[in-house]
Amino acid sequence: MTATPAWAPVGTDGDLPPGLDVVGGAGGTRAHICDLEAAAAALDRAAVSLEAAAAHAETVMNLVGEAARWSAGTTPGARASMVRLVSRRQGLRMRADLARGTASSLRGTAELYARTDLDVASLLSGGGVVAGGVVGELGPLGWAAAGALTLAGGIALVGNLVGLRLLRYAPSPLGAVLRTADAPAAQAADGPLGFTARMLGGPGLLPASLGLPGARTVEPLVPGMASFLLAAGPGRRALLGDPVPTAARTLSRATSGASLLIGTPTNGLVVAPVVTSDAPRGPSAASPLPRTTADLLRQVERLYPNPPGTRDQDGDPDPGGTPGTVSVQRLDHGDGTRSWVVAIPGQETAALGGPDPRDMTSNLQLMAGLPDDATELVTRAMTLAGIEPGEPVVLAGHSQGGMVAMNIASDPVLMERFTVAAVVTAGSPVADVGLQDGTQSLHVEHLQDLVPVLDGLPNPDDPQRTTVIRDLGSAPTASNRQAAGSPGGAHGIGAYVRTAEELDGLDAPSVTTFDAALAGVLGDGSATATTQRYVGVRVPEPVGVAAPGGGTW
Repeated sequence: MTATPAWAPVGTDGDLPPGLDVVGGAGGTRAHICDLEAAAAALDRAAVSLEAAAAHAETVMNLVGEAARWSAGTTPGARASMVRLVSRRQGLRMRADLARGTASSLRGTAELYARTDLDVASLLSGGGVVAGGVVGELGPLGWAAAGALTLAGGIALVGNLVGLRLLRYAPSPLGAVLRTADAPAAQAADGPLGFTARMLGGPGLLPASLGLPGARTVEPLVPGMASFLLAAGPGRRALLGDPVPTAARTLSRATSGASLLIGTPTNGLVVAPVVTSDAPRGPSAASPLPRTTADLLRQVERLYPNPPGTRDQDGDPDPGGTPGTVSVQRLDHGDGTRSWVVAIPGQETAALGGPDPRDMTSNLQLMAGLPDDATELVTRAMTLAGIEPGEPVVLAGHSQGGMVAMNIASDPVLMERFTVAAVVTAGSPVADVGLQDGTQSLHVEHLQDLVPVLDGLPNPDDPQRTTVIRDLGSAPTASNRQAAGSPGGAHGIGAYVRTAEELDGLDAPSVTTFDAALAGVLGDGSATATTQRYVGVRVPEPVGVAAPGGGTW
């Protein structure tokens, strides 16, 4: 299977905590299909060897027949030993044909499995794209009519749901059937059965889960909404298989025009080291050494500004990070090698342009596959830090920061400069970003977080990419269960740090394979860590002034 929708996750490992699913990676479904193909190839090789053995057996059988003239006493025993090997029904050639036929069946099964998954995913996405395009072409009157019909359908659906929930209390066979929805096993089931049970079970006239739509609901709707946006513009547009990047590109152009109108087109990016009072020369050698995914996300968390009044462990005021800041940590190992950890926060402002490069403009450019200042900030910081080709790097990012991390790891030009061995993303829409060979990625997502599904695609089930999906409603920590009540809380970096803590020591093949790749960068815990922060600011581009690196602005 090439993809598993985030709205219907399939765990690849059997003994996972409740509400936690692992998709893709070394234990993913696609890896199992690769195993089927490898088994088919092995069977083909076995068939060739069996046919060669059959030819030798037939030669020996002929020699036994010729030997009957001068060794009549031994010939019957030798012939009896050889007859099964050359038999048409049980012999080596029959076994070779059986092996070749089994190999063909395995390949057909793997291909059918992959095609079926693609067909289902295409059907769900394509239906929404067509519907969104048709409604978008209707114009304002058509939109109003479609909205009215949708509202009427929603009211009718809620009315029917209330009626079915009331019928649970009726002393009738139908009531008895409906009351089975309250069973814990039915409530915890995956797929349509579990969804139906959660809709019909529980107290009250409406289900507790009937509120803001979750990621399972939003993801298949995103392509349709993007198609509607494109079709609603002037002129006629052809339907696209994946309209989300094109819609993001259209919005990016619109926001660029808006920034010109409101006077915020600051397009020159300046990146410089952050110099603090306790480290007048820049780097701080007293940096905590990361060992786990949770440690990496804690580094990202420390880059966000803290609420007023926050104090550090010594009781001193701790404002946290500065807007536009990234962290680059150098790990010097005992054997003389060097590796790096780059921590990247997410969007910090909803502005369209302005001094902070981590804004909505960068978001849209990342979604559209266009050059963006958020990625430029990180790559310049990595260059200023002195990262050399061949030195392994792990990139960790939250939200937009995860998009930037995957953007760097997927760029063949940047990967010639930086050896990205591992990527960690938290709450990031990165399904359509491909990795270069040699990079392992771990994507942490919450079912109540809508941001990771804004690309409208499920993360691919690929041996290089592992996705961990946590249902915060069944999380072991009370703070995470509380965060499940709102999309904002579910998207917060604090909730993702707590989810990452659950992965420490998790016995899941996909996660342990990623942990091994991560350990190859972080080392055995004996390295010396030195951290430097870099800040990026957009400034107006003066005309005729020499730009860094040559040329003029």
